Amino acid sequence: MTDEEILALQGRQIDPRLAAARECMANLVGAVRADGSPVADLLAAHMQGALVSHMRHLRRADPEAWAAGLTQIRAQRGTADAVRRLQTLTAFEVMTTTPADAYVPAGLPPRWSAPDRYNILRSGVWWAESEEQQIRISTRPIWVVGYLIDVDGRGHHLRLMWTQVDGTQHTEAVPLGSAMDARGLLSLARRGCPVTSSNARALTGYLDAGVAALQDRLPVEHCAGRLGWMPAAAGGSFLWGSQQLPETGQPVQLMADPAVQQVAASYTQAGSWAGWLAEVMEPASHSPALYLAVYASVASVLLQPLGVQHNYAIDYSGETSTGKTTVQRAAASVWGNPTGLLRSWAISAAGLEAYASMAKHLPIILDDSKKARRPDDVAGLVYLHSGGTGAVRGKPGAAGQSVGLRRVETWRSWLISSGESRLVDFSRDAGTRARVLCWQGSPLDSADAAQCITLGTAEHYGHLGPLVVRQVALMGAEELQAWLADALALWRGIMGQLDAPAVARRLADAIAVLDVAERLCITVGLPECRVSVMESAQRLALDAAAESDQPAEALRVLYDYCTQRQAQFQGRNPERVPAGGFLGRWDDGRDWQTLQVLPRVADELLRLHGFDLGIRARWVERGWVQPARDGGSTCRAMVGSARCRVLALRRSAFDAVGCV
Repeated sequence: MTDEEILALQGRQIDPRLAAARECMANLVGAVRADGSPVADLLAAHMQGALVSHMRHLRRADPEAWAAGLTQIRAQRGTADAVRRLQTLTAFEVMTTTPADAYVPAGLPPRWSAPDRYNILRSGVWWAESEEQQIRISTRPIWVVGYLIDVDGRGHHLRLMWTQVDGTQHTEAVPLGSAMDARGLLSLARRGCPVTSSNARALTGYLDAGVAALQDRLPVEHCAGRLGWMPAAAGGSFLWGSQQLPETGQPVQLMADPAVQQVAASYTQAGSWAGWLAEVMEPASHSPALYLAVYASVASVLLQPLGVQHNYAIDYSGETSTGKTTVQRAAASVWGNPTGLLRSWAISAAGLEAYASMAKHLPIILDDSKKARRPDDVAGLVYLHSGGTGAVRGKPGAAGQSVGLRRVETWRSWLISSGESRLVDFSRDAGTRARVLCWQGSPLDSADAAQCITLGTAEHYGHLGPLVVRQVALMGAEELQAWLADALALWRGIMGQLDAPAVARRLADAIAVLDVAERLCITVGLPECRVSVMESAQRLALDAAAESDQPAEALRVLYDYCTQRQAQFQGRNPERVPAGGFLGRWDDGRDWQTLQVLPRVADELLRLHGFDLGIRARWVERGWVQPARDGGSTCRAMVGSARCRVLALRRSAFDAVGCV
């Protein structure tokens, strides 16, 4: 006798829904046994529409029939995954009573309402499967309360709010791709969101319905994954940590991973403006080195509004415990807590690229260049920063492409470095010297001043930077660029009058930016240094230029090498041939006119000392090399018993570089 017949004899009403559920399970079991297609595909095709609703009802109303049906399905090979999915889909809690009033906490947008067929109660989010019952898809309520668009075109985000286990409301912006993907949504569980592997798929449907229902009522905001100046389309404000400057205008929220949020937390304010002036700047009133670091820190955020396309650096080198790090702390205190903003040179190229693109326009402050992984890394990192552009990288293709390109990061900022060796000593490139101002020796007057400044930066920081940003916003880019035009005319003119080398003339542009920064700092109330800061910067530029003539420096190195090995040159060793052969030809006496060196000897020496082999071409361009009859850079001469090609360097060239 069937269950229906028993119920009829007892005079009880037959539950048509339970009968339909049992029939559905029987049909599913029969299809699994009879169909020759893969069982997993068959179950996937059946687990649509009303099947899940019937199975959920059967599981609740007749657990024995549910378990028996699953056992018969599980007996077929290849059904394990499909059975687990069916169990997951039918596991939601069902409410058959009339739902309580909707839960509407503070913080929801005006005219907010739940999506159709969803109810948000204190007990969670419920979906109305029918008029009689609702299915709970989360154990605590969650709401869509905002929509954000990245100012740099990096994507869209949803602002979600949910109830934590302690009853408080937590708000967080989530990438739209993660909110619409069950696996991506699971990452919010670590921050208290009521999402599990069982309800993630259902929650993504709820969030999608929420966006669709509220699209004309959700507040649309701007967000950014980095700091610094925002695009004009987003209001042109400045993102300083999690704060926006100036405070008025279109709001922009920092959207970044926890590591970036940690760095951004250091861009904050403590102490007072008066305290910073008294305890940090007053002890350094006679120290142009510290003022240069502060001006460079300010100048970093001026590169963008000034329209300057180059990045620059200032470097402090000398013996340990001479105040180099103290000066960097003062520069960092312009924008926030020096402890969090002072970084180590133990950084990779990818790390510097990520950090610089995150800070965007804020200064990069790296301490102690000897901590770099390898000495060669320092030169590469300086060049990377000065270029202002990250590496070009590939990625898996999309839309039919086999390979694509990742977004190339960019930045505009100053680098403030310290170390026992100068940054320019890590590379022979003249291009590096044209971007770096190097201060050698102690930057402060005394150890007492250094201690006072260190203590002052621990108590007072984050005041000058916001004042400068507000002043820039008040003035506008046009007036600021007019200041730069005046400064460029002044310093380029000065370098021209001094007949300074090309490197000094290029550094004149960096000095002009520092000049604008000084003028802006004075405008917002920073007292002037009692020693001319810009004259000190000019001296640094001229010193850099004096050492930047790499062809002349390479010629000096070659002359010193040959002088120490005169016995290995034919003409200066008449007695015998050296064991390794002659290095070239050099006539004896004071009337020699050329020093003839074998090309391989010159190339090996240049390579050993880190010079570019292209320097030989520079020697030819300057007329330092006696050309061959055919116009080539090497000519033929007798060296030993053979006639071979040599690089004939004129004596006048050595006179020009001060060797003879």
